[in-house]
Amino acid sequence: MFQYHRSIDHAIEVFRTYIGPTSRAFQMTSGEAQEALRKDLRAVFTRYNRATDGTVVIESRYLQTVATRA
Repeated sequence: MFQYHRSIDHAIEVFRTYIGPTSRAFQMTSGEAQEALRKDLRAVFTRYNRATDGTVVIESRYLQTVATRA
């Protein structure tokens, strides 16, 4: 599965707004800590970005577990 974003800044804002752990991290910090988090996210998105046209394309992997009651 791939995630597509208009830019790295757009990807950061999407994660900040809609992705629970990232959103919470921003809510629990302020000032310099938020800027450090933003800088770290920028580095991750830059490192894993597959696009070469200024947009962001990042492959997302996840593990899905299904439990059934016996």
